[in-house]
Amino acid sequence: METSPTAAEPDAAAASHRPFGCGTCLTGWARSAGTVQVIADRLPRVRTVELLLDETAEQEVREAWRRLADAGLPSQARHRSPTNSPHVTLAVCPELTAPIRWELAEVAATLPLPVRCTGLVRFERPTSVLAWALDLDSELAALHRRVWEAVASDSPPETLNPFHEPGRWAPHITLGRTRRTGAFADRRIPELLPAPPLSIRLTTLRSYDTLTGALEVLEPR
Repeated sequence: METSPTAAEPDAAAASHRPFGCGTCLTGWARSAGTVQVIADRLPRVRTVELLLDETAEQEVREAWRRLADAGLPSQARHRSPTNSPHVTLAVCPELTAPIRWELAEVAATLPLPVRCTGLVRFERPTSVLAWALDLDSELAALHRRVWEAVASDSPPETLNPFHEPGRWAPHITLGRTRRTGAFADRRIPELLPAPPLSIRLTTLRSYDTLTGALEVLEPR
């Protein structure tokens, strides 16, 4: 098995998991088209909107993390924070306002959602990312659009990540990331990893607060 061709424009939210844990796929979109100048490090607060995986899929992702780390490669396993759980980032915004929360509660009510893993993918620029890609079927696309429309309805446009916009968003689960270009170009890397899960259930909607480090499960209504 080989990785798919390098994506020209990675989803910046999934391209950046930092040591403080989940929801840190946030930096790098200031380079897109030169129009967005705000990056997460300069914002007083960023709130992520993420989907967690079912327990079996989570363990399979963690096994992939472990194998990368054992091979001396960049791996999410190196981030020891208890907030660092396998997830799919849907969007980020400065704050979860009451109108946004109202819409997200409706999205949470549609879970769990079964999805299909399509295999290994590499992203390059501004960071190197290795991930398992998900099939963007009609149900996942509809869920993502609802989340995007929710955060966009009550957030300054310049604070949103354009790589999360419907039509540009590429759903995936990060296995490893680094600022070292080409870190995952070795054709032997797929042989190190377990086979990706054929199916995954996206079970829980949650948010990570980059200011406080707090996690919040976004409950259905």
